[in-house]
Amino acid sequence: MLGEAGLAARATKDLDIVLCVEALDAEFGARLWDFIRLGGYEVRQAGEAGRCFYRFAKPSDATFPAMLEFFAREPGHLPLAEGAHLTPVPFEQAVQSLSAILLDGDYYSFLHAHAVRLAGVNVVTEKALIPLKARAWLDLSARKAADANAVDGKHITKHRNDVLRLVQLLADGEHIQVPVSIAADVDQFAQAVQGQVTADLLGQLDIAEAPATLLARLRSCFGVTAP
Repeated sequence: MLGEAGLAARATKDLDIVLCVEALDAEFGARLWDFIRLGGYEVRQAGEAGRCFYRFAKPSDATFPAMLEFFAREPGHLPLAEGAHLTPVPFEQAVQSLSAILLDGDYYSFLHAHAVRLAGVNVVTEKALIPLKARAWLDLSARKAADANAVDGKHITKHRNDVLRLVQLLADGEHIQVPVSIAADVDQFAQAVQGQVTADLLGQLDIAEAPATLLARLRSCFGVTAP
C-alpha cells in the first residue's frame, strides 16, 4: 500500500493470515501442508487449547516467508495433516502476536470490513491496520512496563513506526466509522506517543510531515478529539 502511494515502504519477512472459517475445507488443508512441507519449516507451533492459532518459522528454503501465522476466531476449523507434530506457542510470543487482539469481536469484524482484493488475495487496508497496530503497541507497552524483560522493545517500536507510516495513507477530512472500543484505543495511542513523535523521528522514517499534522490526521480520521 505504501509503495503504491509512492511512499517509503519496509519489506516484510513474515505473513499474518486471518482464516475465514467458511472457506476452509480438506483441500485447503492439503494445500497448506504441502506448502509447509515444501518450505521445510522447522518450527511448527499451535496456540493454547480453544484457539485456532498456528505459527510456522525457520524455513529451509530461503525463498519462503520467514514466518507464517494463521488465525481463525473460531477454534477447530483448520484442517491439520496427520502427524503434524505441532508444539505449543510460548505464552509470551502468543501475547505479542496480532492474532491475540483478533479474539476481540470488534477488531475481528472491523478487519473483515476493511479488506480489499489484490492479485487474488484479500489484504487488510490501512484503515484496519492502523488501529490494530496501535492496540498492539498499547498491549506490549503495558507488558513492558510491568516487566522490563517480558517484551523486546524493538517490537514496540516497530508497531509505533508502522502506525506513523500508515497514517500517511489517510486522506485529510476522511472519517472512518469505528466501534467505541477501537476509537478509545486510537485515542490512548495518540496521547501516549505524542511526546515520542518528533520531527527527527519522522525524518528517520522518511515521513515528510510535521508531527502535529500527522497526529491530528490520525485523531480526525478515527473520530478522536485532541485532549
